[in-house]
Amino acid sequence: MPSVIDRAVRTLRAHDGVVFDVSEHTITVPAASGDGFAVRLHVVHDREFVVSYDRWQHTFDRAEDAFDCFEYGLSDSCRLKITLRGETPVSWHVEKREYGMWMSGHHRVKRFSLAFWRPMRTVYRQNHVFRRST
Repeated sequence: MPSVIDRAVRTLRAHDGVVFDVSEHTITVPAASGDGFAVRLHVVHDREFVVSYDRWQHTFDRAEDAFDCFEYGLSDSCRLKITLRGETPVSWHVEKREYGMWMSGHHRVKRFSLAFWRPMRTVYRQNHVFRRST
């Protein structure tokens, strides 16, 4: 039975021009532009998989769910909302496009920041490897 990493490699090879790094337990697609974000799938063991979008991450116990999340992060139906204090990123939140509107996901990753006095701003990053209808 092929691994989830093998499946991801086959899927990415079907799309010309997609750059990725692969090892036995990890596949990473770096951001294709400054407007995108890196997507990584790591197999910890046969019942634990971690998908990361930049510094956002989620753990899965099923390979199929991890693969779907990995693929979703490369689609234009997903974007990463990053909150910065000054130039320091402090929060990552996944948003999904539904019926033409962006909706917040339920899982946000925050990092403690002592620079609370710095102005807060939000940037959005999005990949376009897979184009999906709205």
